Amino acid sequence: MTARERSSEYAVLKTLGFGPQFIFCLICGESLVLALTGGLIGAILSFPGGMFFQAELKSFLPVFDITRGTILLIMLVSFIVGFFAAVPPAIRACRISISEGMRHVG
Repeated sequence: MTARERSSEYAVLKTLGFGPQFIFCLICGESLVLALTGGLIGAILSFPGGMFFQAELKSFLPVFDITRGTILLIMLVSFIVGFFAAVPPAIRACRISISEGMRHVG
């Protein structure tokens, strides 16, 4: 479910007294959890994938190691993509008025 589809939920949170900072952190937090989960799954699957490529392409790529730095890079890129993908919807959700957010119910 996208942030735009949940505008009525954010309007209800604003009605209950939650500020724009809370809504911004909520959207960014959800995005980071999803992105880092995907990064972790990708990092775990990189080991069997790396072994496969090393076995199949050893004449072309004699050294195909997955190091600790590779895993850290995967997680860093996942974090950066998750954060920057969340910023525009989070800003939009913070700026929407309660009446505008409740208009999209249904």
